[in-house]
Amino acid sequence: MKISLPKNNLTNGKYRTDQVTEQFCVIPNTEDNLKAIKHWNNLATEQNSRYRLKTRYRCPKDGVIYGAYGGVDKNDARGLGIYIDDLKSSYHSTINQRLREENRKLRLALSQMESIFNNIREEV
Repeated sequence: MKISLPKNNLTNGKYRTDQVTEQFCVIPNTEDNLKAIKHWNNLATEQNSRYRLKTRYRCPKDGVIYGAYGGVDKNDARGLGIYIDDLKSSYHSTINQRLREENRKLRLALSQMESIFNNIREEV
């Protein structure tokens, strides 16, 4: 499995700015490159790494325009934007989300119990 790298980044010059980006680089959109990235992510999983490579389709072919949030359809993209994803940060946000949801359920249950208790007290 071999990944093909361009001599220069594939990003289109007219959309480039000096603004800092989370995109690592843009490589050609080929089946071999997609397989190589999938293989790297499998190796990272075996390694128990907190990092993964995430891709987005970039650099539209001639006559195609960027979609929402800079996306391009798979068949209309010349390049793959590579991003390095930190699973640990996602993991912590997922845990926080779970805790918030559990907290909400507990508050709801407590409210229902208080309501039942107040109804019983009124009957007595």
